Amino acid sequence: MPDPVLVELKRRLAQADQVDMSRHQFVNMERVREAAGDLWPSLRERVFVATRTIIERKVAEDDLIIPCATGFLVVFSGLSGDPAAKLTEKIRHDMERFFLGDADLAELSVESSSERLSVEEFRAALAAADAVDEGSAPIEPHKPAPQGASDAISLAALSFEAAWDAHREAVASFLVRPRTVAERDGGWTPDLDGQLKRADDRLQFDLAVLRAVSSQLEALLAKGTRCGLITPAGFSSLSQPRTRSAYVTALSELPAEQRQLIWICIYGAPADAPSATLSETGRIVRTHSPHLFIKAPLGAATLERYAQAGAGWIGAQLPARLTGAARADIDSFMAKARRHKVKVFLSGCNDWETARGASRRGADLIIGRASGMYEGPTAPFRLSRNKLLARAA
Repeated sequence: MPDPVLVELKRRLAQADQVDMSRHQFVNMERVREAAGDLWPSLRERVFVATRTIIERKVAEDDLIIPCATGFLVVFSGLSGDPAAKLTEKIRHDMERFFLGDADLAELSVESSSERLSVEEFRAALAAADAVDEGSAPIEPHKPAPQGASDAISLAALSFEAAWDAHREAVASFLVRPRTVAERDGGWTPDLDGQLKRADDRLQFDLAVLRAVSSQLEALLAKGTRCGLITPAGFSSLSQPRTRSAYVTALSELPAEQRQLIWICIYGAPADAPSATLSETGRIVRTHSPHLFIKAPLGAATLERYAQAGAGWIGAQLPARLTGAARADIDSFMAKARRHKVKVFLSGCNDWETARGASRRGADLIIGRASGMYEGPTAPFRLSRNKLLARAA
């Protein structure tokens, strides 16, 4: 069946007295493919989907977008000359920022090009698109990513710790806790960066978690209810352009209703992480997650870099016992967070002592066994402070 876009393009060409080639611009993605390296075969479909979305947000409804082997041909209806070239340049810039970030672009010198086509080049692009229409798909089917390299880093299950909202005295979201195959005896994996030192290993684990979270949300939405899921992702992977692009693209492919409920929490970002890298990582993730959480060390000297990443929530894991030194660390952490006007979540609130300590010090979200541990997410529910502390006792 003929592609309606190509049919419309040929109709316009047939009706035109002369072809204004400045209306035809090409967004070349060859350099993005080079940056993706060996991951390109598994990423190509998602990269094309994400790039088309970027283009659609910038162009008019009657502009034509035609996928080709190495990019997209954009045929403007109302623009030509410099305005068309400038808009295409804007699209190119947004695409580069989306996949690689400003700082990484400067470091890697990655450039996707927007080009004005000659008549000959346009005909070649159109011929390539015709060939696609006749059956040779320009986008390779996505193949499932390989799982972790060993049992020690393979996902076995998810559990869900209720996140108690101190202001509403209710639970409307859950912190996703991955459990690895090596932890089937009940141990938890709050931070995998120590085990998954390679960015690719962390990426594959995080993608497995994301798929499992999506399945849980699909089941929950089918029941007519919803809740937020604070979903962990490792800084070791998100800070690298190639693996970050893979994760963000997978996230962008999920249904919009699910994306609104997946709140990414960046784990493992050290206090001395490069400010530019942390900021770029946060900015890119925020475009696909309505709420960005970042987990910081409880004793961090400053939270400035985490706040500059655009996180709406900064949190820390509490120790098992609240010693005098631990209480001082919490007070200091809270003061630094308030200085940057961000909300605070405290996890590890597993008993009466830690839950009461977090509550008295003004944490916005209290997370741990004290507020409830579940095998799957549930509908939001009310939970007063007194009941929270009684449950934790």
